[in-house]
Amino acid sequence: RYLARGRFEDALHSAERTLASQHPSFCVNDVLFRASLLTYYGEALAYTGEGDPTAPLKEAIALLEPFESGGLSGKEKANVTWLRHRTLGRAHNDLGYTYWLAGKYNLARGEYGKSIAALRQEDIQDEMANTLNNQAYIHSLLGLHDRAEGLVDDALNLRRKLGKKNQVALSLNTRGLVFAAKEHPMWGTRSCEEALQLFQETQDRRGEGMALTALGLLYRRRGNQARLEAYSWQQAVEFFMQ
Repeated sequence: RYLARGRFEDALHSAERTLASQHPSFCVNDVLFRASLLTYYGEALAYTGEGDPTAPLKEAIALLEPFESGGLSGKEKANVTWLRHRTLGRAHNDLGYTYWLAGKYNLARGEYGKSIAALRQEDIQDEMANTLNNQAYIHSLLGLHDRAEGLVDDALNLRRKLGKKNQVALSLNTRGLVFAAKEHPMWGTRSCEEALQLFQETQDRRGEGMALTALGLLYRRRGNQARLEAYSWQQAVEFFMQ
């Protein structure tokens, strides 16, 4: 809950207290519980920068990869299998994010691929959209711009389908940054302006800041291209028609 609200310090302290607790409820041999806790702990560490998140995330993955729902059947087995794939996908995504922050883009790309593979097993669309969005940005940083555009469009389509405005806005903002990297700031501006409007509608202040930062970059790129007369008349017509 703290992570979802952006209260990363509170999430970190809650996870640390739970991991250190000797309460019987937290000492049971529940692989899924411990793996979920380690994943959220790693995520909180990544967002706060207060420690190395790779160790808890790798431990979570090591717990989940060999895990089998033996002895279960029916709905109970289905629920456990779904939770395993969701947590495994999220752990790989979070590990990819830590590699991204460290500038290890190819390692991040690999973890995002593993995340998608796990999430597709159960068609977990909200987490898939999150990972696709991150994949898109990494591909953009690696100079794979066309692939990045395809990935961010996949993420955006999923998020539009799921109907959460702030998530749609996040993908629109990423789409704008992908276009900035492709040196198409006109297209990117449109995406980020739409993102800003959605962030404002949902009163997402952090999102507004992200969109405004992206727009600042895009406006500078547009100004530079105007001075250099970077667009041909054919491109100018194309921008106008869109």
